[in-house]
Amino acid sequence: MPAYIGSRGWVGLRLDVPELDWEEAAELILGSYRLCAPKTLAAKIAPAS
Repeated sequence: MPAYIGSRGWVGLRLDVPELDWEEAAELILGSYRLCAPKTLAAKIAPAS
């Protein structure tokens, strides 16, 4: 586990597993970006469907 897990809300994602669900990973990444990006930049991302 990364030393920073849980610190300031950061988490780790294993990318070396055989069956990684890339769609779910993309949803989590975009959702996280929308939460912490400035509103003007977050607005430029297509809304979650």
